[in-house]
Amino acid sequence: MVPKRSPIVGPWLGSVACGDAISALIRTKDWSATPIGSPENWSPALRMVVQQMLANHFPMLLWWGDTFCSIYNDAYVPILGAKHPWALGRSVSDCWSEIWDVLQPLIETPYRGGPATWMDDLCLELNRRGVLEETHFTIAYSPVPDEKAPNGIGGVLATVHEITGKVIGDRRVAVLRDLGARSAQARTAEEACAAAAESLSRHPKDLPSALLYLIDPDRNAARLAGAAGVETGRPAGPAVMSLEDAPDETLWPLRAALRSEAPQTMENLDLSLGDRVPAGPWLDPPHMAVVIPILSNKAHALAGFLVASIGAHLGWDDAYLDFLTLVASQIATGIANAREYEEERKRAEALAEIDRAKTVFFSNVRHEFRTPLTLLLGPTEEALALSDRALRGEGLATVHRNARRPLKLVNTLLDFSLARVRELVKLHGGNVSVESAEGRGSTFTVTLPLGKGHLNPRRIGPPSGTLARATRASPFLEEALRWLPDSERSASRPRAWSTR
Repeated sequence: MVPKRSPIVGPWLGSVACGDAISALIRTKDWSATPIGSPENWSPALRMVVQQMLANHFPMLLWWGDTFCSIYNDAYVPILGAKHPWALGRSVSDCWSEIWDVLQPLIETPYRGGPATWMDDLCLELNRRGVLEETHFTIAYSPVPDEKAPNGIGGVLATVHEITGKVIGDRRVAVLRDLGARSAQARTAEEACAAAAESLSRHPKDLPSALLYLIDPDRNAARLAGAAGVETGRPAGPAVMSLEDAPDETLWPLRAALRSEAPQTMENLDLSLGDRVPAGPWLDPPHMAVVIPILSNKAHALAGFLVASIGAHLGWDDAYLDFLTLVASQIATGIANAREYEEERKRAEALAEIDRAKTVFFSNVRHEFRTPLTLLLGPTEEALALSDRALRGEGLATVHRNARRPLKLVNTLLDFSLARVRELVKLHGGNVSVESAEGRGSTFTVTLPLGKGHLNPRRIGPPSGTLARATRASPFLEEALRWLPDSERSASRPRAWSTR
């Protein structure tokens, strides 16, 4: 909404639409005390450019004369911050003393007859709210012709557009993009933190320093797994921090973040830690830090913490907190993926070990079965040659002794098969249980959940085509029926499955 504007009527300005606030200041300003003197003595060129500037809705600033006396419109007031209205009528070297070394050549070039200056992203550290802050502007500085000026140029008209929010926002998106790309290759949680720290070290403007701690399995301590901007083992980045209850925390509030599962801020770092926290690319060291919990895929079981210092020239606000929360979330994803990879690797190694054991076992089965069976055939053939066809004495003992050997092999084979089944069922989120009763035998129950929602999507392959039910089920039914007596087998044989 465009603010309501009222005309300024004066012998030197004529009538021009201008904001009430700035018009009141211009009316009451004692211009005779400024380098450009009373308005009655202003040149026609100065009066005209002031009228045009005040009527403009875009931030504009006029620097007039050799001292570059400042006159600006309503739209420029937010850029000044706390310097308004003090800045009206002041020389630019007084108004913006902290950046005069940057502005001077940009202003004097067009004022001395050179070309107009233009920059699409001018980074300036302004002190407009009591502290230096990072700002970015698109600027255009143009000379203002004036016949009464000694060199034909009376001043410089500045058109400015602040783009601080856009520049910082784009920069933070780049941080998150870089973070995601680097952590994707990690194979352990420690590697994920190291990759994240390396990525964050490339972006010191938003994160002058960052520490990544992983919580030990016993949940009693947190160990440093990555550091950016801080040397490992230095006072600001201890290798291990206790998470056990203690009267207070002398450094970073990790225990408070663990209990609350919420960000914890720490202020006045310059007083408590001095220069132990690096300043990054800024002149002043950080005054504040925040501890962000790193979540895991388990409820109320944090994976670790991100300890980030806040740039002294960046204001702490909701946007900064949201950015750090996204950073922690990105790191959490990298850690979770790495730990899932570790678990998958362990499962693969376990299956490979089972396969190796299977290979070794079956390579020996032929020999292990042939020897006792040969020893069984000798006594039994001798017994068959006797009139009563009976085993006695040493022959019976030999048969008994050698029959136990294949029995042991069969039991081992069954154990191996059950272990293989149990591992496969576990991979599908199922369970294997057994109930045994004397005189009734054992019942093995294999339970598998329906659907695929419980499975990791990355473990689900593409459909391999639709098979008829009879094609899939019949071999298993036939195999099961072979275990039944002939009479029961005929009665229990099912009809063919419909394939429609």
